Amino acid sequence: MGRSAARAVGVVLVALVVGVAIALADEDPVQATGHWAGSGLEFDIAGAYAYPSPVGIDDEPGVRVAISNYEFFTEGMDRLWDREGWISSSFVDENTAVVYLHFDGAGSYVGMSWYFGSGSGCGLCFSSSTTSTVKRTGERLAGSVRHSDEELTFDVSFDVPIAPTAWGDRLPADGGAPGKAYLAYLHALDEADAAALRPYQLPEDQERADQAAAEGLNIAAIYAESFYPQKARFVRGAVDGEWAQVLVTGESSWGGEAHGEAILQLVDGTWRVWLDRADVGDWPDHLTP
Repeated sequence: MGRSAARAVGVVLVALVVGVAIALADEDPVQATGHWAGSGLEFDIAGAYAYPSPVGIDDEPGVRVAISNYEFFTEGMDRLWDREGWISSSFVDENTAVVYLHFDGAGSYVGMSWYFGSGSGCGLCFSSSTTSTVKRTGERLAGSVRHSDEELTFDVSFDVPIAPTAWGDRLPADGGAPGKAYLAYLHALDEADAAALRPYQLPEDQERADQAAAEGLNIAAIYAESFYPQKARFVRGAVDGEWAQVLVTGESSWGGEAHGEAILQLVDGTWRVWLDRADVGDWPDHLTP
């Protein structure tokens, strides 16, 4: 899957980051409204998700608001550690665009960034003609941002909560049951051992493994073809009820370090891998566990 890989375990990846009617039944009905026209794309804005992040030219602590033509599943996104990494690898596609609006800690607008493909993006753009009425009230951002010139016209209004800096209760240094389950899962990939992988798969993924085996295929070997941290070590995690977040470091098959993140679900008393994602190198500085 290339340098960065997000493995959709079962069919949950879309439900995690794309707002669908069932998943959003308990969410606010409207995350964002507005329109974007510029940098080669035009779309109606439907979703917004706010999370703590470095912002502006100096990467000061602040809040980014991801806006898109699709809604976000806020509850699922809040469980993640590297939220922007997940958005980039698992949300954005040929039909889904994302623009990041940057706000300082007090809620003042400091710029925006986007990447729609080669030659179509901006690492950080700021114009004095951009107007913002956005205000921060506690852990919520609400208001509008507007801009119009010959190259770019957009307006967006949103009212969204700011994702928590830390989610759940911290796992112990040894990873506890969720951390050990994910390490066992990754070790099964190291060994291409489908039987060892099975206890850590969701029931629907076990069914897929059975179908693969009936065709003479090894599901662990298939999963291992995606990029993942080999010889992984637990570094941090959190748990909240039947959900757990696990962060690991390890080695890249290309040489050097790798890091990864997984969300696990407690099913029938066993922690199962719901989805995971990995990338080469160590964790980015602002996400160092």
